[in-house]
Amino acid sequence: VNGKLTLVDLAGSEKAEKTAMSEDLDKKQRAAMIAEGVAINQSLGMLRNLFLVLSSQDKKQKPQYRGNFLTEILQDSIGGGAKTLMFVNIGPASHNRQESMDSMRYAEYAKNVVNDIEGEDADLAAQNKALERRVAELENKLSGG
Repeated sequence: VNGKLTLVDLAGSEKAEKTAMSEDLDKKQRAAMIAEGVAINQSLGMLRNLFLVLSSQDKKQKPQYRGNFLTEILQDSIGGGAKTLMFVNIGPASHNRQESMDSMRYAEYAKNVVNDIEGEDADLAAQNKALERRVAELENKLSGG
């Protein structure tokens, strides 16, 4: 039995006008910060779509992990036999209300992900039995049998 824990900080998803861009920044630096915000929000959109597909009862929809770094690194942590958890840290300040609500929506999407743990366990049990048989065969060969 093995496990994997993946921690992803989704901070930085705030709106461009709410970022504390210093007046010291030149036009190029501001553009880079805005481009980074756009990339973060695109990743969050892909993650949202992935959560929606994995929480759907429509098994014809296939989850799309490719094409986005965030969803690619989370591929073995979301769906299949993985247990998916999401921790959300929000604050009570009214000026952060929209971001807090967005974060809570993502947590709701993650909560609704349905994993096929039983099917995964059955596959693992079958693989385990096959490996045990193979080990017994090899041990028998080694002992001259």
